[in-house]
Amino acid sequence: MEGPRILHIDIETAPILAWVWGLFKQNVAIGQIHKDWHILCWAAKWHKEAGVYSDALWRHTVSGKWTKGAEEKIVRSVWRMLDEADIVVGHNADRFDVSKINAKFYEYGMLPPSPYRTVDTLKVARNRFGFPSNKLDYIIQLKAKGAKLKTDFELWIDVMTGKPKACKRMMDYNMEDVRILEDVYTDMLPWITNHPNMGVYNDGEATQCSACGSTHIHKRGFSYTNLGVYQRIVCIGCGHWDKLPTNLLSPEKRKQLARAVPK
Repeated sequence: MEGPRILHIDIETAPILAWVWGLFKQNVAIGQIHKDWHILCWAAKWHKEAGVYSDALWRHTVSGKWTKGAEEKIVRSVWRMLDEADIVVGHNADRFDVSKINAKFYEYGMLPPSPYRTVDTLKVARNRFGFPSNKLDYIIQLKAKGAKLKTDFELWIDVMTGKPKACKRMMDYNMEDVRILEDVYTDMLPWITNHPNMGVYNDGEATQCSACGSTHIHKRGFSYTNLGVYQRIVCIGCGHWDKLPTNLLSPEKRKQLARAVPK
């Protein structure tokens, strides 16, 4: 094994078009749906690789009119990407990108791709930081590394009507989001406490950083729990903290440790 394949992914979807009687707090019944949501395009990038992969509904349509067959083609192309991934990274991936893609797999009678684990940078932002906004655009601008391309709802309307310039703009927007996502993920890496352990994905015997897989680590202090003491290490590459699994307390000492009695 040479390490996990990490895929950064982002999708853009069309909204649901429905018949409603007002603008505020509407309950839309299934029978009121005029046109259901669908995937417009997707973009994905393998971690630390240069190219960005993508597919879009308009690449498989004639005269700007999308069909179920066209959407199925882009759903199958994203399936092939996910099938190669060990770890999938997305901003709101768990509640949006991955779940929406899975819904389309189900709709088109497709089986699940090979299992992968997810890292949701939106969850990391909410759990580890107190940003005024957890939007990807806000987070990337904090470090002056760029910004998302500016869009508005008119772009979605123009894309859904098949205007070529709008479609190109949408694809540029989607692909740029994936590049930004990779930068945010890399910056957040030392802060992610539940990241899949990179050391299990390769055959190396040396101690590795659980977040980035680097063997350039430094022993620094100890981690204390109620039942043990462990060597603490910090990654020189990404700055992530870990602890080694061996309990440094002797078996005799561990036998003497008092344990709190639950109330």
